[in-house]
Amino acid sequence: MNLSIKLLSSLIALRQIGPIGAELDPNLPWDNLADRLSAKASLLPKVSNQDYLDECYPEFQKPFVERRVEVLESEPSGLCLHPFSCAFENCVPFESEPNGMEWMDPSNPLFSVPSAVVFPANAGDVVAVVEFAMENGVELSVKNSGHNQAGASGKKDTLLVNTQRYAEYASTGIVECTNTAILVERANNIIVNKDLSNQACLMAVARDKKAYIRVGGVSQRNGFLFLYFTDFLV
Repeated sequence: MNLSIKLLSSLIALRQIGPIGAELDPNLPWDNLADRLSAKASLLPKVSNQDYLDECYPEFQKPFVERRVEVLESEPSGLCLHPFSCAFENCVPFESEPNGMEWMDPSNPLFSVPSAVVFPANAGDVVAVVEFAMENGVELSVKNSGHNQAGASGKKDTLLVNTQRYAEYASTGIVECTNTAILVERANNIIVNKDLSNQACLMAVARDKKAYIRVGGVSQRNGFLFLYFTDFLV
């Protein structure tokens, strides 16, 4: 099966993986997943609330203007969230009146930190993770490196798919735009192929550029994992 089709099928299946809220089995065959991952991918089969506190809290002790998102994202567990409070259910660490201690108590039942983390490096790794989850009834949560890192990007009893190490560029690299004269004519008349295959080059020619490079990313909305691409003109 074509890898891209297989990946798409696996991503669509994310909505169907595992009973929501089920406790993660501590005896899952993690070695089976590790064996399916590429050399650049990595797996942490056990992470904890204490890991979140140890790695993430120090950055929030700094003055607000000195805090750095890149520091949080580079921590080895991959757990850190931009709002510290969103490691708890509904981003609130207490049920009624706060006592000030619940923020730093790793036994706080409102902690919503994933039980394991995987860092896929390419599409094949994502396929392997989704198939493993389907085979073992594991619920997945997904965290990218940018927007809205709350809620489903940090959920207890899940395997967190952290895309921080996912390949940033398409394997094709820089794509040169040929047949410039035809492209100029089409750009002037806004003639775009039905499959959008010439869209990026039309944009490049219209801006007096000769090539483009496609940058990819991952985001999650309403329980679905999306791969998206942006064309940069060069």
